[in-house]
Amino acid sequence: MLTILNRILKFLADNWFNPVTVDSTVPLNVTVNGTVDIDDSTPVSVNVNAPIVIDDSTAVNVNVTNPVTIDDSTPVKVEVTTPITASLKLPLDAAGSLRTSSKAITGIYTQRHILDSAIERVTSNATIVHAQDYAAAEMTVTGANGYAICKTYQNHPYIVGKSTLYEMTSINMQIETGVVKRLGAWLSNKVAPFNSNQIGFYFEADGSTVNNYKVVITNDTVITASIPRAQWYDKLDGTGPSGKTVNFENFTIFRTDFLWLGGKGLLMEVCIDNEFIPFVSYAHSNNVKGLIFKTPMLPIRAEIRAAANFTVPRTMYFTCATHSIEGVVSLIGRTGTVRTPLIAPITMANANTKYVAFAFRQADTYDDAIIDFLDASLLITGNDDMGVEWILNPTIANANLLVWTLAPNTDNLQFANGLATNTVTGGIPLFGTNQRQSTSIISIVDNLRRIGKQLNGTSEVIALVLTPATSSATAIATVNYFEL
Repeated sequence: MLTILNRILKFLADNWFNPVTVDSTVPLNVTVNGTVDIDDSTPVSVNVNAPIVIDDSTAVNVNVTNPVTIDDSTPVKVEVTTPITASLKLPLDAAGSLRTSSKAITGIYTQRHILDSAIERVTSNATIVHAQDYAAAEMTVTGANGYAICKTYQNHPYIVGKSTLYEMTSINMQIETGVVKRLGAWLSNKVAPFNSNQIGFYFEADGSTVNNYKVVITNDTVITASIPRAQWYDKLDGTGPSGKTVNFENFTIFRTDFLWLGGKGLLMEVCIDNEFIPFVSYAHSNNVKGLIFKTPMLPIRAEIRAAANFTVPRTMYFTCATHSIEGVVSLIGRTGTVRTPLIAPITMANANTKYVAFAFRQADTYDDAIIDFLDASLLITGNDDMGVEWILNPTIANANLLVWTLAPNTDNLQFANGLATNTVTGGIPLFGTNQRQSTSIISIVDNLRRIGKQLNGTSEVIALVLTPATSSATAIATVNYFEL
């Protein structure tokens, strides 16, 4: 008995615990009808001298704890009797183009140290202050039916055929009883509380009526789509395709892109674990008769509103935002020019005093115009030197005397020639230079700041301002612009 056992042990030692070599001089067909587990505690070498055909009708499990070496001196042939499906997801933008890192940035809003001057703030029974620790606008409602609104003065351009990308960040966007919080890009009516005739889209945390998260796409008096969490592509509760769970109370990055053309659709994503997770994918084209919304040129906006049953102050934080057009583009629109009459140059009586050469504003015709200034030229007609500035929202003396006229080749740009009594104080200088006694072209710095409008429809004003070094100076100015 011991002799037989010793022989068995010797056989196992010689043939199992040492490398196993398979030498096939003719094709070797292996048909698997069950699960095969191979556990090699020492290397397994397979020497193939002829094709090996493996037909797996059921799963083959190989558990390798040490390296497996395959030495094939002739090709190894694998025949697949059932289809193999490979899925490769490419990062595409809303226009169906491959997403690129090259973007045309047309709006940047940050609140690192102070509240951004490019953002309008409107409150009722509410406050908006700067939150240094969060680098954000702290928006708090303090009374029933109160609201705090942050909105960019300017709308943002759209290029036909290009994906439009909005990225916004917030804190405390979770549902809280008695308030509604919104973050997105939309226009509204011009009368307080600015909560009707909405055009655009927003993410909403509604704690006043339905106690739900939803994405709203709206076209004036028509709600194009209101998509509650139960209908999201990914509910972000751990059960969706991503397996991710969101916490909107934490710092959250939202990203929304769309191709307009009247309404292709809209994709909204949220960033979790350094990955943008799509959670709403709305398809509009060929599914709805009307437009997705009337215009794609929208302001970025955040707001918190208290309901009538409001009892406890609530706060949300609007941190920063950006708007871009995907792919490298040039903003192209209808160009035009205005010039001081040659027979009536700008007259500046006093040295070191600021005078309006031209003032510009948006008309009331439309709320979605995009105006860019290209350059200006200055002809100093006397023996004078002067400073030149572009100033946003200056205080203009005798502003009631300005005569506003629709600028040539535009729908929504008005201009006024400065008068001798239209001196200037205050405002935000956007650009400045000094000019000698000559004609020169003044290139205008593109600082992504355009003429915008307030919530109530009042337009901002940008003025070309001259400051002579001597008294009794005269000059003639020309400004070139385009409207998108």
